Amino acid sequence: ALLRLEARMQEFTSDEGELGQVRKLLTWSRDTAQRALNEHAEAWATSAQQVKQRHGFALQPQPGLVPLGANPHTNLQEFLDLASHASGEPLPTRDPNTGELQLSPRCGIVFVLVAPGSLHMGAQRETGLPQRDPLAQDAELGGGQVMLSEFLLASTELTQWQWHALGGPEPSRSEEHTSELQ
Repeated sequence: ALLRLEARMQEFTSDEGELGQVRKLLTWSRDTAQRALNEHAEAWATSAQQVKQRHGFALQPQPGLVPLGANPHTNLQEFLDLASHASGEPLPTRDPNTGELQLSPRCGIVFVLVAPGSLHMGAQRETGLPQRDPLAQDAELGGGQVMLSEFLLASTELTQWQWHALGGPEPSRSEEHTSELQ
C-alpha cells in the first residue's frame, strides 16, 4: 500500500502530474499574463475608456489578454489570447487600408467583446413574426426576454494551431485541412 501511495505521489508531483501542471500555470500567469498587463496598460486604459463611452460599463483588464483596439467595421473591441499565441510571435497588426487584423498562422485566438444587452429567446412558427422558424421543435418555441452581461466571443473558429497550443491533440495532417491558417 505504501509503495502504491509513493508511486501516486511521484506521479502527482512530477512535471506532467497535477502539481506540475499547476506550477506551469502559475509560472505562465506570473511571467506572461501579469507582464502583459503591465506592458499593455496603456492599451487597456484606452479600451476601457472606449467601452465606457460606447457601452456604458467598466472594463477591467483581463490577465492573459492583450487589447488590439476596436474593429473599424463593428466598433467592437478585440483582444488577443496569449495562452493560444505562439511564444515569440508578434502581435497582430491592422491592415492600413482595411483596418482588418493581419493574423499569422500561429496567432492566438482573437476575442471580440460583446456588450451587455437583451434578446428574445425562442422561435415562432407563424408567418410574419420575428424569429420565425417553421421547422422549430416544440422545445424551441416560446421563451422570453433574456438579459446578457458582457462576454468575450472568439472572432473565428479555432485553428488547428490554437487547438494544439491550448493542449489539444496534434493537429490534423489530412489533405482536407489545408487552409492558410492551420
